[in-house]
Amino acid sequence: MARTPRNLLALALYDRRVVAAELRGRSVGEAFTLDVTDGLSFDQPQQLGKALAEAMAKHGVSSRHAVVGLPARWLLTRSVNVPVTNDDTLVDMMRLQADRAFGGGARDMAIDYLPGGEAAGRRGVLIAATLRRRLDQINAMAAAAGLSVVRVTSTAACLAGHVAASSPSRTSTELMLHVTAYDTEASLVGATGVTAIRHLATSSSVGATGRPDAGTLSDELDRTMTAEMAADPPRRVVVWGDSGLSDANLNTLRDRLSVDAVVRGDPASLASLNGVAPEANRYVDAIAVARAALGDADEMIDVLHPRLAVKPKRWAGKKKRVGAIAIAGVAAIVVAMFVQHQLATQRVADLNQQLARLKPDVDDARALVDRVRHAEGWYRSRPRALECLLALTNAFPDGSKIWATDLTFRDDHTGLVTGRCTDERTVLEVLDRIKSAQGFSKANLVYLREAGRGSDAGVAFAIAFEFDEKQPTTTKTPAAVKTPQAKTR
Repeated sequence: MARTPRNLLALALYDRRVVAAELRGRSVGEAFTLDVTDGLSFDQPQQLGKALAEAMAKHGVSSRHAVVGLPARWLLTRSVNVPVTNDDTLVDMMRLQADRAFGGGARDMAIDYLPGGEAAGRRGVLIAATLRRRLDQINAMAAAAGLSVVRVTSTAACLAGHVAASSPSRTSTELMLHVTAYDTEASLVGATGVTAIRHLATSSSVGATGRPDAGTLSDELDRTMTAEMAADPPRRVVVWGDSGLSDANLNTLRDRLSVDAVVRGDPASLASLNGVAPEANRYVDAIAVARAALGDADEMIDVLHPRLAVKPKRWAGKKKRVGAIAIAGVAAIVVAMFVQHQLATQRVADLNQQLARLKPDVDDARALVDRVRHAEGWYRSRPRALECLLALTNAFPDGSKIWATDLTFRDDHTGLVTGRCTDERTVLEVLDRIKSAQGFSKANLVYLREAGRGSDAGVAFAIAFEFDEKQPTTTKTPAAVKTPQAKTR
């Protein structure tokens, strides 16, 4: 991890805006926003960097180092629980988890992880990854603005980390929402730390203020975080940012999410900093990034200097002497091997003649091995949930009366499918088909409710299940269901 300079500029990046707050020692200095419009784009980082330099000069910002917070939509995250172990073993475990989560795409990503707290002998860990081209764009933008980037982290993780630090003795999960006119993000903070970070697609349905209302927020949370919130339901919601939500909207959100309380985040609670004004809600994301930069570098995500990067070993003192002895031993072995090679030259010539006679058979064997390896690559890389997806497809009837909107299938063979339907009877028929299908067990209806206002809105449903992919997945159709074929939308 890079050491944080005393004076720095915290930048919270979004697709259409850059939020900046300058940190001087432990005090917040200037804060401003830069709209990424009028021809500006992260795909043209030099031009964006020049515009940022002009904004810095206009507001009197003199810092030459920057800590950058990435938006949730630029990150891929995954929460895992692993046994409590030492740091070196944890790094190896996270490399395996990253390979499982991102597969062959991991080589194009910068991946870091955030260790959480311990509970029941296990530790929660949040894995975060972003495309390396994003880091290239950020570095190019910073260079054009005269800045040196020291860390690249997650803005939502910084805000959620502040929520976790402000209530270390909590026993229930909290949901954090950062709501602005240009972006909306959500994160879950549980007993072991940050367990989920999601971008909420609310820009297509907003209120008169240009910001999403309570109904839009609850619907989008239901769409994107159903599995996480069902596994660990939050009891309190903290709303950050210049949300524009009225008290009535907060009460509506509380009722629709079935939580104990919905409160506004207070920028003044960022007690590690001085000079945080009441109107700082506009810049709370950048301020949270600045506050996180003051803390322990091991307690924040940094995809610019990830923990999973291979660190070069440094040889000094005794290690150098051991290395010299090892090199001398290797040299002696090489000399002995050379002498032995000279003595065995004739034997090698005889073996070469035998190989020449066997070459046609060897070529045939190599061709067979190549074909087998190629076939194994197709078989081993198939998705683990393919059998489950096939069985669920067979359970849904033809037509447009019912369709799935989301499917979650976990490593412990449990899953959750959510969707919409025009009537309740069809949902119950699909549930019966899932229960009767081979491979499924413990299928149950999590909820069945109206999908929205109006008689044509239909119903929304969620069905939880367990699936053993080693069993055959032929479907046993109940007598009440007349359509043996099925498909999902």
